[in-house]
Amino acid sequence: MPLFFLDKVDSTMNEIKKSKYKNYSNVAILAKQQTNGRGRRKNLWESKKGNLYLSVKLKRKIKSNHHLTTYMVSIIVHDTIKEYLAKNSKIFIKWPNDIYIYNKKVAGILIEFQSSGNKVTEVIIGIGVNINSNPDNLKKSTTHISKYSNFKVKSIDLTESILSRIDYWTKLLSNNKKIILKEWMSRSKQLNTGIKFYYKNKKMIGIYKGIQEDGSIKVMIEDKINNFFNLEMA
Repeated sequence: MPLFFLDKVDSTMNEIKKSKYKNYSNVAILAKQQTNGRGRRKNLWESKKGNLYLSVKLKRKIKSNHHLTTYMVSIIVHDTIKEYLAKNSKIFIKWPNDIYIYNKKVAGILIEFQSSGNKVTEVIIGIGVNINSNPDNLKKSTTHISKYSNFKVKSIDLTESILSRIDYWTKLLSNNKKIILKEWMSRSKQLNTGIKFYYKNKKMIGIYKGIQEDGSIKVMIEDKINNFFNLEMA
């Protein structure tokens, strides 16, 4: 997969959609810095130098089960980061695709689909990982990899590790979605633990019960199981 390493862009998600990359079926953009990085729900993603800002376009690799792409990518990012951490560091995926170390966010993922009619033609993946620094002005606690690593972590090394995993996991996604769900669950927050989230602008508390094959999260609220596709975790 071609990889373009740029000094500064407004957003790798915007950059990868430019016409100069349209002839690549699969391509990746890595930037040292973003001036207007964004996360889920159009939230600003602080983009200082020294961290990872990556976007990947997949045009032919994912054949089916596109709705589970976010789970596949979070597995890839989780496993990549784990390689660089000291042994027994506590890392997990927080639904749907944030990576946490010791209950502090270290990475986020953004998925966008390009389609023609009812057919998905391209999947664009945005990945942000705090390597050497993390924002300290957010509501959620954040951290960075170097704090828990015994050696120097470079964005290019993380990127190569992420890209090397894509072939394996996209084949699994296209052929056996149950394996993707099982593997994601084994890396996620422990079942039957409490979670806090916002639903219809109201902060709520429930018990995490896993995920469904359709990609929804199962939450027990007052002894009743509820399925949600779109929650803002607190």
